[in-house]
Amino acid sequence: MTSPFCTVACLGKPVPRAAFWRSLPFALVLAPSDGYDRNDGLPEVTGNMQFGNNFDFAEALRALQDPWDPDRRLAAAASISRWLAEAVATPEQVGEALAAHPDLVGSLVQALGDRHKGVQVHAAECLEVLAHFSPEVVPALRSALQSGDPWHAWAAAIVLARLNLWWPEMGPALAGAMGSRNRDLRWAAASLVLRLAERYGRPLADLAMAAARDPDPVRRKMAGYLVGEMGRRQYLEAEPVLLPLLEDPEPEVRRAGILALNRQPSLSPAARERLGQIAGADPDPFVRRTAAAVLSRRPA
Repeated sequence: MTSPFCTVACLGKPVPRAAFWRSLPFALVLAPSDGYDRNDGLPEVTGNMQFGNNFDFAEALRALQDPWDPDRRLAAAASISRWLAEAVATPEQVGEALAAHPDLVGSLVQALGDRHKGVQVHAAECLEVLAHFSPEVVPALRSALQSGDPWHAWAAAIVLARLNLWWPEMGPALAGAMGSRNRDLRWAAASLVLRLAERYGRPLADLAMAAARDPDPVRRKMAGYLVGEMGRRQYLEAEPVLLPLLEDPEPEVRRAGILALNRQPSLSPAARERLGQIAGADPDPFVRRTAAAVLSRRPA
C-alpha cells in the first residue's frame, strides 16, 4: 500500500501534499450537534499566539488541553488548523513544528475525544494533514481506537477512513458510529465504509452485513441503506441480507430494506411477492406506501 506520509488517498485518488488541504471536503460531523458551524466567527486564544513564523504552538497546545474552557480549546484547535492550512505549502515549516513540539500529534489525537464538536473537527483536519509529515499520526490514531471512549474511537476511525486506510480494529468503531443518534455522524460513517469497500472489499461488506443483524435498530436501518448501495455496486449480493429486514419489528428498518431493494439491478420473484404483501398489509402506512411505490416503479 502507498505510504500515507507521501501522498494520501482522498476520494480514492492519491493527492500530493500541496493539493491535499484544498481538496478535502471538511464537512463530516464527528460529535453530537452543539450548534457549531466551522464558518462562524471563532473566539481567539488569549495570549501570545500569532500566525506565520511567530505562531506560538506552546500556547496553543496549553489552550487545547484546558479542562475548563471549551471556547479556549476551540480557538486553539482552530488556530492550529489555520496555521497548517498556510504552512502546508512550505513543508519545512511543518517539519520544524513537529520537531519543536513532540507533543503536537498526541495532543491533537487526544482532542479527537473532546465533547465539543468544533474541537473534534479541527483536530481531525490537523491530523489528516500531519499524516503526510509524521509517521506518528497513524499509529496514534490506531491506539485511540482502543481508548474505551466511543467518541474518541469513532473520531479516530473516521480520520483513518478519510485517509483511505483500513485495519480490522476500525470495524467496531465505524459500526458503532453507524448507530449514533446524530444523523450526520451515522451517515458519515456509512459513507466512509462504502468508500473503503471500493478499495478493501470483503471485510467492509462483512461489516455491513453484520450491522444488518445488530440489536440496535438505528444500526440495522443504516446497514440496510449501506447494503443496498453495496449491492447496486456489486460489492455483495444484497437481497439475502435485505429480505430479513422486511420482517423487522421497527418500521424504519423495514422501510430502509424496501428502499435498498429498490436500488438493486433486479428483484427476485420472492422479493416482489413479499413487497406486494407488505404494500397490502404492513401495519405502518408509510411502509405500505413505500412498498407500493417501489413495485409501481419496478415492473416485472
